[in-house]
Amino acid sequence: MTSHKSIPYLSQKISKSSLPPNNVNLIKELRKVRRNFQKTRCQKLKQSFNQLTSELEACYYDLRSSNSITYQYLVLILI
Repeated sequence: MTSHKSIPYLSQKISKSSLPPNNVNLIKELRKVRRNFQKTRCQKLKQSFNQLTSELEACYYDLRSSNSITYQYLVLILI
């Protein structure tokens, strides 16, 4: 029972519908590239994954500054 107390409460649920569609598509593409990279370990896929990650971080920065949503909650979507 004590473990429930240590888990922070997520006051605001974040779903796919609360994000802009281009961010959702970027997340889908990132997951697809990551899966393929993990299977093949191809260097081109790793570069693509890193590029998509930096694009997504930029989108999150813009979203966070415009909507004041914390970055920690948005990271939950990637998991």
